[in-house]
This record gives sequence, structure tokens and C-alpha cells, in this order.
Amino acid sequence: MTNIGTEKMELHVIDQTNSIVNHFIAEMRNIKVQGDRMRFRRNMRRIGTMMAYEFSKTLSYEEKAIQTPLDMAMVPHYSESLYLMTILRAGMPYYEGFLEVFDHIDSGFVGAYRAGEGADPNIQLDYMAANKLADKEVLFVDPMLATGNSLVKAFHNLVKHAGKPAKAHFFSIIGTAPAVENLQKNIDVPGSVW
Repeated sequence: MTNIGTEKMELHVIDQTNSIVNHFIAEMRNIKVQGDRMRFRRNMRRIGTMMAYEFSKTLSYEEKAIQTPLDMAMVPHYSESLYLMTILRAGMPYYEGFLEVFDHIDSGFVGAYRAGEGADPNIQLDYMAANKLADKEVLFVDPMLATGNSLVKAFHNLVKHAGKPAKAHFFSIIGTAPAVENLQKNIDVPGSVW
């Protein structure tokens, strides 16, 4: 994994290190495999699980006592107040992978679609379900970042209706450099892009 720091948002590029994630991404991009919808969704879910695991390494942890069958033990628990968001439909298998790791996390959804075609289509946000996000750390998963416009618009709409989170982390399987720059330029909270 490569970490590239910016003023307010750190960039993590997970596929620059050899791992099974590279194999799953290759299968998703391979035109001969894309028609196998079950494998495509399974690979999205697998990558989501692995990305969530990698992200979990960046969290703060505090020791808490638990009762084991033999005695009390001090074990680390993550201390952040996390909230998971996705854009409905396309991101669902990816989102499910994150839920496999963060199974106690609160979550919400944004319904978004492109109305029109071309380089700058009108992005419609017709549905959003989210709790209050003040003081939360939001994980926003979207499998493809082409321009980043829909994610920026969804994030600003989320802030308008649910409040400004303390941090925001954006996860995608495939992303372009202009999309990452768009997020870094237009999201005004600290966080990271994965």
C-alpha cells in the first residue's frame, strides 16, 4: 500500500503492493470475466472486506477488559465512531464487504443516478438515508471514481441534511487521478482516499 499525503486528505493506493486484491481487480476488469455477474459481485465484496481490514489498521484503539473463559483480559477495541455510506445499487457488494469487517457500524445510503450524457451529466440525488453525522468518521464506499463529481455532490448533500462529519474516508476499487484531485479539492474535512 502506498500512502501519499496531502494537506487534509491522505491517499492510499492499495493495488501498488502485490496481493490477492490485484487478482480480484484484474478479474473485474477482464472483459472475459465481467459477464460472470456472480464472480464480479463476489470480487467486489472480497475487495471491500480487504480494504476495510487495511483501513482498520489506521484506527485508534483502546484497551478494554473482557471476561474470557479463564480470566479477565485486556484487548484492543477501535475507538472511533464510524458510519458507513454507499451509493445505492452499484456499491452494494462493495459495501457488504465493509460490513463483514465492521459488523456493528451504523450505515446509510444515497440514491444517485446520472440524468443525461457527456462529460458533465446532471447528477440526481433522489434518496438519502443517514443519521446525524456530527463527530462521526464517515466511510463512503463507491466502487468506481471516474470524475468524482457524484461522490462530491453526494457528500455535500449528506452534510446539508445530516451534518458535517469529523472525518471522511472515500473508498473505490477503480479511480482516476482527476477524481482523487476532485475529492481532495472539494471535500473540506480531513480524511483519506483509498
